[in-house]
Amino acid sequence: MSTRSVVAIPRGTGWIGTYVHFDGYPQHMMPALTAMIERDGIDTVIDTLIIPGGWSLLNPNADGSPAPLGAERARGVVGYGVAYADDMAPSFFTSDDDLWMIEHVYLLDASANSVREVTQ
Repeated sequence: MSTRSVVAIPRGTGWIGTYVHFDGYPQHMMPALTAMIERDGIDTVIDTLIIPGGWSLLNPNADGSPAPLGAERARGVVGYGVAYADDMAPSFFTSDDDLWMIEHVYLLDASANSVREVTQ
């Protein structure tokens, strides 16, 4: 069973973000995103994560393997997880979208060098 989430950045009075299919619950995402920020810096994390196609899963210890989806459907990103091919998942969500299937949203805030969960 998946816990769908969005990793987002501020935009105007709302946000825009990328879909993440698995492990979107706060007990996984907050430590994972915090570890990425501490390791690589917020700007690199934003540039890496906010992409078309979204993510199957995020994992700061990822080895670069596209498993379990395979290379035709995804690409492994060392230190970040498994990214979908551009046409495999919804590209971007915004705070104005109907988020009926999204359970959590995580806002990457470059000005505060941090991540926080936002309510929908």
